[in-house]
Amino acid sequence: MKRLSSVILTLSIPVTLIILTLSSLTLGVISSGSDGQPVTEWVWNRHQPVSDAAGFADRFLPCSAAGLAFALTAFGGLRRIQRRSWRSHHLFAGIMDACLLALLIVVSWFWLSAVQKAAPMEHRLAKPMWVLYDPSSSGYFFEAAFRIPDVSEFLKGYEQRMREGDVLHVGTHPPGLFLLSSGCLTACEQLPELQSAVRSLQDRDVIHSFRFLENEAKFERPLNGGELAALSLLSELSGIAVVLAIAPIWWLSRMLFDAATAWKTACLWVTLPCLAVFCPKSDVLFPLTSTSVLALAVAALITDVWWKRFPAAVLAGLVLWLGLLLSLAHLTVIVAIAAFVGLRMITSRAATFRRDTAVMLLMATTVAVSCLVFEQLTDCRLPTVWRLNLSNHAGFYDQFQRTWWRWFLLNPLELAFAVGLPLTSIVVPAIVRTVVLWLRELRSATGVNDGLRARRSTSALLTVATLLTWMALWLSGKNCGEAARLWCFLTPWLLLSAGHVLQSRVASPDDHRLGEKSFWRLLVVTQLIAGAITVGSVSGFSF
Repeated sequence: MKRLSSVILTLSIPVTLIILTLSSLTLGVISSGSDGQPVTEWVWNRHQPVSDAAGFADRFLPCSAAGLAFALTAFGGLRRIQRRSWRSHHLFAGIMDACLLALLIVVSWFWLSAVQKAAPMEHRLAKPMWVLYDPSSSGYFFEAAFRIPDVSEFLKGYEQRMREGDVLHVGTHPPGLFLLSSGCLTACEQLPELQSAVRSLQDRDVIHSFRFLENEAKFERPLNGGELAALSLLSELSGIAVVLAIAPIWWLSRMLFDAATAWKTACLWVTLPCLAVFCPKSDVLFPLTSTSVLALAVAALITDVWWKRFPAAVLAGLVLWLGLLLSLAHLTVIVAIAAFVGLRMITSRAATFRRDTAVMLLMATTVAVSCLVFEQLTDCRLPTVWRLNLSNHAGFYDQFQRTWWRWFLLNPLELAFAVGLPLTSIVVPAIVRTVVLWLRELRSATGVNDGLRARRSTSALLTVATLLTWMALWLSGKNCGEAARLWCFLTPWLLLSAGHVLQSRVASPDDHRLGEKSFWRLLVVTQLIAGAITVGSVSGFSF
């Protein structure tokens, strides 16, 4: 099994290269309109291929160096964790884990920055700031800079604006992304030291590229120095949010697996190609919030200590409310948590019903109270805004043609390349194996030990819950297009599933040992290569 898996990992690199770079396959869906003419429902553009050795060096040497540093950090960190004595004091182990995670976050930031240079020069210079400014790409910063003179008045009229029925970016989102952009503008305006620090870190070539596009587009007057610094700050925050997601991914994995496996899943996070392709788009902000909600909720649900359970539930509710203030994509996390609770009740024969229900009610109460406080402060009724957002999103498919069955077939394939074929090759069998083992356990679970059995199988239950959520989203047809971007916030779930085959110590004789060092190292290296190929081949934006 291990040898076959290693061969598949190795072959995934030429397959990625051929399909994304050397073939002429359409990366999306083109269907026929009512008049028989081809209609582009959504297609990802390809970059121009490398034409000479100098171009290859310019695009791939930086990410090669950063990838080497990342790999050495990942391998060295794992070695330190595995050599740690089981007698090590919990405080010492916690300090070492925190230091290793801090190092991983820093190195991951360098990798994320370097791998984006695998795109052609004109793309990588325009992307960091233009995708956040261009109204057709998102428009939140543009609105905050030119259309929101007063945030209070903006929030008071937000509900009415949603009633206008915009089916694109503005009409389908709550006000959180506008507030984030306004916050960056205010911070750079009121804190000259921050503005100076940001401007000192700005890449002159990136600024020159932005100014050129800004002058060509002439959407509005040119941004002044403070506004330009705020746009740079917002762009940097997106990259920081990506790497900070390592922390909740590690914490959640640590609740499910041993320390070595948690380290592996945390390391794999930043190797996902979709993060580098779409950064700094707002979609890459959501893995941090969505995974934090899931980690806090699971912590509240599985702990037996009541004084830990309730603070975790309240924090989960607060982060969930914050996520829903940014995007309704976080509704999917609620579905996953509800599925997890339901599966726990089934497996434990309702032994967990009272405790889990109390946690869910406390989370819901926290969200409701947060909404009431927000309404009192801003006169903006978030529940009404959310309802209008959902209505506007449904209207998108009335204006833009989408063929459900085509996207039903394409979405999993697009997701596979978005997370990397090497990782996909172990996630799929891991999910299948975990579901089979859970079903076996469910059939054999009897007696008073069912509750204990359910607690021991938390990782399997969470994998099944997230799988059911994926399937519901897939079958619903609510995401017919751009799965690689719009599903970024769900991709940490795949890392949790991979943990089942990356364990250093297997849980049963039915599991296969894929946690050995050689396989793990091959997985990291192939993921890094797949990321560089994907970023160098596919454009997540239209310029």
